[in-house]
Amino acid sequence: MIYLEKMARRQVTSANYLTAVNERKHPDRIMKEHDFLYLLDGEWEICENGVRYQLQTDDLLILTAGRHHWGEKLCRPGCRHMYFHVLPTQSEMQMEQERAALEAAWREQQLLETERRMTLRTVKQEWKAMGKGEKVALRTEKRERTYSEMTEQEWFAPEKTGQANAISVTEDWEYSASDAAGQQWQCTDLAAAGPKERDMTDMDKMEESGMQDVAKRLPEIIPCASLLHCQREPRIRKYFQELITAYWSQDEERENRLSLFFNLILCELFTLQSGTAKNAVPDPMIEQVRQKLYSNPQIFYSSKEMAEQFYICARTLNNRFQRACGVTFSSYQMEIKLEMVREFLCLQPDATLHDAAVNFGFYDEFHLSKAFRKKYGQPPSKLRKEASVYRRK
Repeated sequence: MIYLEKMARRQVTSANYLTAVNERKHPDRIMKEHDFLYLLDGEWEICENGVRYQLQTDDLLILTAGRHHWGEKLCRPGCRHMYFHVLPTQSEMQMEQERAALEAAWREQQLLETERRMTLRTVKQEWKAMGKGEKVALRTEKRERTYSEMTEQEWFAPEKTGQANAISVTEDWEYSASDAAGQQWQCTDLAAAGPKERDMTDMDKMEESGMQDVAKRLPEIIPCASLLHCQREPRIRKYFQELITAYWSQDEERENRLSLFFNLILCELFTLQSGTAKNAVPDPMIEQVRQKLYSNPQIFYSSKEMAEQFYICARTLNNRFQRACGVTFSSYQMEIKLEMVREFLCLQPDATLHDAAVNFGFYDEFHLSKAFRKKYGQPPSKLRKEASVYRRK
């Protein structure tokens, strides 16, 4: 998990493409910049703070500034990736400090848990080594000590008598006990299991809950997964390539372009992560159709006319539009046209309804008015009056 600030001014310090001519590992380092790595072809394994990430083609890995990352396995020759390094903002550094403090507390808690378990293991081994008489004596001593620490009413409570404060000895002499609060513990053999490994699920849950208060103080910061699968979001790859091109340019607007492309990448990443684009299937042909609609607003295309321009039938066009946009081509075109008309009427107070119909491909103003009322629940004339009142205010 990494925390990133939207729409902030950015400084990109490095960007390029790299191809592994020979087998190589990812560098072992701690950087002051965020490292954005997009795998173009091949497979790669990269570790960060003990977490392993397996990258496939069109995966994006964000390595956080200040965290230790390295590679353990060699990538195969021909593995290609592109990258850029960007300095974190002050808010991002503050969030990372808060997160690091939470992780340190979590690690200390896990260490104490491991020590406790190892202590219980030692107690169990000592218990098994005792003779039967020693165990009975210890059990009696435990009962007397526990009773002296509790009131008579607590001792004889039905739910605790013979259970909550008892030490039971089973056939294999496995030792178990409960404290006065009724919290049970039981020794388990950890010789085979060894120290408890880091559980990222528990860590992520703790981090999510612990960072909520910090996020309220920094609303511009948004959490983002470190590894994202971008196969269904080609714009991320496109903006990544544009950023690298801008980095190697020498014009006066270089820094502005770099900051712009970085924020465009963030917008796409947050959209991908939020799930709003998970049902959208990228279709290059549909993107071309939409661009044609935007650039020729004065033409109202039929499904057949548009389909013929791309050498497919109208049914195929509508099916592909349904998969990509959730509506048919005709429905999508009508929605876009009416939205364009609404904006045109608000921004062009002297234009007539006939002008709007002609400019956006409607047969006449009557057909436009009927479609407009169906979508917005009011005629275009009322919208214009409301817009006129607003402008006077």
